[in-house]
Amino acid sequence: MAKSLVELCAEVVTAQAQSRQMTSDEVAGSIRAVFQTLQELNQYIPEPHENRTDTQDALMLLRRQPHQAFQRTKVYCLECGKPFKLLSNRHLSTHGLTPRSYKQKWGFPLRTSLSAQTLTARRRQLAKARGMGNALAEWRATRQQTAAL
Repeated sequence: MAKSLVELCAEVVTAQAQSRQMTSDEVAGSIRAVFQTLQELNQYIPEPHENRTDTQDALMLLRRQPHQAFQRTKVYCLECGKPFKLLSNRHLSTHGLTPRSYKQKWGFPLRTSLSAQTLTARRRQLAKARGMGNALAEWRATRQQTAAL
């Protein structure tokens, strides 16, 4: 069960008072300041019931049209609906999936990268700038030559 703002305020001020000596005026001022800060922070926390339906609706839409999960600056996990720049092996393992099984489950080509479009484009630029395509072509040619011998 979540603690109330008063309980949180009391814990913070108690910890402050235990770490250093405070006068009664300092304690009262600290209580007011901490409580006001907690109230301000509480305004920015969304209610779980409000966003849950919106998130679930968005996730259901993405699951019906999985290709829309790959957006310009983020890629959405079709299992949980969370946005990422890159769907990592670690995150997919929390759903009991590998990148290969995730792609097969949702119908993506196996060569598709599980990253946002901007990240994919940036990696492509860096690979071209470093000449990785040429290096790969040379390596393949030498491998074919040695295999032919």
